[in-house]
Amino acid sequence: MYLDKPITDTENDFLNRNDFAIKLAKSISNWRNKESWVIALTGDWGSGKTSIKNLMVKELKKAGNPIHIIEFSPWEWADQELITQSFFNELSKDLAIESNDKKTKEVAEKFKKYAYYLGHIQSVSEPAIKVLPLIFGALMLINNFFSEEFSNFVIAVIGIWLVVFQGLGKFFELKVNRLEYLSKENKKSLFEVKQDIQKSLDTFNSPILIILDDLDRLSSSQLLTITQLVKANSDFSNIIFLLLYSKSIVEEKLTDKNQNGT
Repeated sequence: MYLDKPITDTENDFLNRNDFAIKLAKSISNWRNKESWVIALTGDWGSGKTSIKNLMVKELKKAGNPIHIIEFSPWEWADQELITQSFFNELSKDLAIESNDKKTKEVAEKFKKYAYYLGHIQSVSEPAIKVLPLIFGALMLINNFFSEEFSNFVIAVIGIWLVVFQGLGKFFELKVNRLEYLSKENKKSLFEVKQDIQKSLDTFNSPILIILDDLDRLSSSQLLTITQLVKANSDFSNIIFLLLYSKSIVEEKLTDKNQNGT
């Protein structure tokens, strides 16, 4: 009796996937370039993508292979706004845990800083936008049951609350936190932080493999976020992205605006 789940060792490889996995592992191990390499492993659900990935990772982890392997599951983050920051946070943590090498830990710290900067690029209007539907509903009720003068007064109070407490309050909180952090980091810009990461990656003797599996589980908006994430960071050297997904499902979600990803 065999369970319908991805395999993790060659003993259960009855479909001869291991040969392909070994070739893929060798290609990744030998790769060096000034830009990122994006590999897409596509196939329908149940076709064995994750099994090939598992066999490839096992091959890469054999003694003497210095490659860094990071597996990130973006579908675990419900809010697409958190995916990018979470990605670099996880990348930083995994690199720091995986290696005691000084060079690797320096890059991990720089990715952590990069995630912090990304997390503080937010709109002042974000808090207000989230409560607007409730506010408009309340205003409709007020207009129906109270006088025009009272309704105008309530609207004015809500407007002041949104601007001062929800808008400016959030704005100044972010500004203070960010300025405090920047002062400790010699006031480097986001571009400068990214350049620091690039310089460190240029000195790596082996690539960093970032695996993103089950991308077809994501919603349309999350898929767009991941696409933008990979594209925006494709200029980092010595980084390889391995994307696993069902091509037909991803294409459908990216072309159908009504797709909710469930």
